[in-house]
Amino acid sequence: MNQPARILVIGAGISGIRSALDLAELGYRVGLLDRAPAMGGILSRLDRQFPNNHCGICRMLPMFDRDSSEAFCLRKGLSHDNIEVLLSTEVTAVEGNPGNMTVTAVRQATGVDAGRCIGCGDCEKVCPVEVPDSFNAELGKRKAIYLAVPYQMPNQRVIDLDACTRCGECVKVCATSAIDLERKPETLTFENIGGVVLAAGAPLFNPQDMDVYGMAHFPNVVTSSAFERILSSSGPYQGSLIRPSDQHPPRKIAWIQCVGSRNPMIGADYCSSACCMISIKQALFAKERLGQETQTTIFYMDMRTFGRDYQRYRDQAEKEKNVNFVRCRIHSIEPSDEEGNLRISYVDHSGKPTRAVFDMAVLATGRDPRQKPPDFAAHPGVLATDAVSEWMDIGSAVVSASAVSERLAQMLSSAGSKPEKQAATPLPDKVSGAPHLQVVLCSCNGSLDQVIAENRLEAELKKIPGKIDIMQAQSVCAAEGFANVKETVLNGPANRLLFAACDARVLLPKLKQLAAQTGIPGQFMDVVDLRGLAANTSSDELLGEVMNQLEMRASRLFRKKIPPTDCRPIQKTALVIGSGPAGLSAALAIAAHNIKVTLVEKKQTIGGNFVNIHDGEIREMIGRLMDEAKNHPLITIHTATEVIHNTGVAGRFVARLRDSSGQETQVLHGAAVLATGGTQADLPSGAPADKKIMSLYELEAELHQPGVDAANINSAVFMQCVGSREEPRNYCSRICCVKSLQTAMKLKELNPDCQISIFYRDMMTYGASEKLYTQARAKGILFIPFEKHAKPEVKIEAGRVLVEGYDPILCEPVCLEADRVALASGLIPNPVDLLASAFQVQTTQDGFIREADSKWRPVDTGREGIFVGGLARGPVRAAEAVQEGKAAGLRALRILTRDTIAASRQAAYVRHAICSLCERCIAICPFDARFVDPELGRIMVDPVACQGCGLCAAECPNGATLIGDFEEYGVLDEIEAALG
Repeated sequence: MNQPARILVIGAGISGIRSALDLAELGYRVGLLDRAPAMGGILSRLDRQFPNNHCGICRMLPMFDRDSSEAFCLRKGLSHDNIEVLLSTEVTAVEGNPGNMTVTAVRQATGVDAGRCIGCGDCEKVCPVEVPDSFNAELGKRKAIYLAVPYQMPNQRVIDLDACTRCGECVKVCATSAIDLERKPETLTFENIGGVVLAAGAPLFNPQDMDVYGMAHFPNVVTSSAFERILSSSGPYQGSLIRPSDQHPPRKIAWIQCVGSRNPMIGADYCSSACCMISIKQALFAKERLGQETQTTIFYMDMRTFGRDYQRYRDQAEKEKNVNFVRCRIHSIEPSDEEGNLRISYVDHSGKPTRAVFDMAVLATGRDPRQKPPDFAAHPGVLATDAVSEWMDIGSAVVSASAVSERLAQMLSSAGSKPEKQAATPLPDKVSGAPHLQVVLCSCNGSLDQVIAENRLEAELKKIPGKIDIMQAQSVCAAEGFANVKETVLNGPANRLLFAACDARVLLPKLKQLAAQTGIPGQFMDVVDLRGLAANTSSDELLGEVMNQLEMRASRLFRKKIPPTDCRPIQKTALVIGSGPAGLSAALAIAAHNIKVTLVEKKQTIGGNFVNIHDGEIREMIGRLMDEAKNHPLITIHTATEVIHNTGVAGRFVARLRDSSGQETQVLHGAAVLATGGTQADLPSGAPADKKIMSLYELEAELHQPGVDAANINSAVFMQCVGSREEPRNYCSRICCVKSLQTAMKLKELNPDCQISIFYRDMMTYGASEKLYTQARAKGILFIPFEKHAKPEVKIEAGRVLVEGYDPILCEPVCLEADRVALASGLIPNPVDLLASAFQVQTTQDGFIREADSKWRPVDTGREGIFVGGLARGPVRAAEAVQEGKAAGLRALRILTRDTIAASRQAAYVRHAICSLCERCIAICPFDARFVDPELGRIMVDPVACQGCGLCAAECPNGATLIGDFEEYGVLDEIEAALG
């Protein structure tokens, strides 16, 4: 089979958006479905994310071929030429084989025709029905006809048909006849589908279902997602942090962790991974909003700050912002004597029963254990992201989505199903001719007749200098009106279009359709929002304001030109540095698309830490990757080799390699993946010396020796976080807790009578690995928590190895004699200073390679065309490293599967005839997007790295630099028109 493939992505949350964009950037046609009436999933309810306390979702937008998508906030919506978004649509069945599947879905009736609705909101104003607002956690009310997400654009309404009384008031006021209360659900059939990505996400546990902590009775007990809505400016209280019962600011707030998680009694024997960090973030925001004197307390069992920068985030909250952390399990919440307040009962760290009064309590809820994947999830050709079965942090969800997209793209490629090559459509001859403007006055089915007629717009428009044709339309949104406009443009002389109608974002789909069908570029079209101007301007000033806007847009359009095309060919080969699980996965992902890969390994053998891994499943996984890489005809492996230099831009790099004999080789490549890995950290220099005292890795190796006899190991003590989670190595290594549990259980298997104790600060068994923690406790392994300031001590007395500490359960000191003491020292990255300098990427204070954004671009570096994954980026488990390698490989394929790279409309370009080569623009560019081409002797712009910020144009003393779509005369004409 060798035909174009179309892909469906189910779920338009974080994972679904990432997967849809990944596949669309590879050239696939993607249908993005969601059963909700708006896209965004849980993301639509969040404003800011940890650990930088900002929102950066726009960073997921394409860096390549940016003109194929609209550069506005993804929380407001997604517009990409290769993506069709279908909301209120639920898949019911999947049939057929991968590459040729049939998918059946049902699109629910929303009562509003999205093709006609202009988002005026008149219907919502007259609706008499109010119901609890589920978007705002039922902390407020909404109408039966409403905006599903307050800030999404276009702001078209939907109807809650269960709440709607069919009174007809909305029908009466709708100017575009967009409301149809009798519309029925429709069945959609998608044929010739190449594959399906299931990214439906995991719903959150609802404490009210089990009456946990009295949430059903106490209004000031809320979930963490409800607290997010309280904090939000689009929330029920417009961003004022007040409690629901009396709308007073709380002064004492409690967060209770693991509500609905880590509870085998309800089938939730897992950790939901992100809740701890969300609570820390919310506690910091509470102090930011209400003042530092606000008391914030987080009650927790284990504070799972396992991300690379998360421990420092917690330390900042605790030490600098005075967030209080209390290790305990909350017994109950009761009403306090003071109305609205809450009495929380628990046993503190010293074993003392304690009661404390708070104004408000926030329940940190995780994934709902009752949620099951749909039946079709197991159908061949349906690939599910991890977010379907787990609740996770944004960065992990993004990596998982990209890894699944890579698997699907590889499956289609191996079956001969390729993305459809979009041939560039030549522009009509008239586009390059003298500017001729077509103005379309849309009366919106008569609702704007008065604005157009009373203000004599047609007569006033004729006064604007230049060639202008004017036409009136009843409704551009309607099929007939759109057809008339298209016919006029196709048969007329106009090569620019200006609409006087509704909000531009409402018309955006029509404008893109019109551009595709008429050949008039989208940048040669513009919209003036007549409705918005009429609603916000007094009648005596309306004409002046409308004409001012029309003249500004017209002046700009008259100056528009097709910017010079800057295309460069792609070097369709890749460079991967490091051959651990991340590097091998990246190399295989790229090679699967018939791209040659040079795999460079500093050691004599490939596999990273393979020789030190004893887990059977992990060894099998990495061993399989090693065999596939060695036998792949498109992967060339260089061992005992380093990269000593790299230069160039995305799509056209040149690297220099040097092997152990000193011989150098030059490698051309279009993209590189840095997967340099890491190694175990050394034990602290002050650790006592005894053969019974060893690293965790050494004990693991001992127990996996053939024929090992553990009968003489009658007691063992494990110590976690040795040298980790404190300066100068203030991060969690992720693998230590799981490795300690596995090693302890292996020891129990070899010697069931062995007494095992594990001293720990926080057990980092996030996700499904929580089950391992549960199993270890069931086998009689003892767990003793300790704080950083009161670490257990290892001593040698009279030939005996002793571990002294404090047991908070017994409330007394303990002294344990051990036949083995295993110290979990964690991981450190391999040195990358020289490599980082060669590739011009940044590193963290701990020596890891820094990504472009830990949430939204976790495997991209700050330099386009250079990607990172695995232990080079931060501590990860082996399976996570494989995921990151696949994701990094997919990101590289966005470049490598193209023939050329073209500059976006916003990218800067240089008029070389007047450029003096002063290089001031190079020094000021914050994106490293400008360089001197030594062959041409010219200042060049990397069109991919350039973000169109304009600093270079402002700095240039000769005016030699221009910003693509902001031509200087057009902008000046627009400013002059604005000033009158």
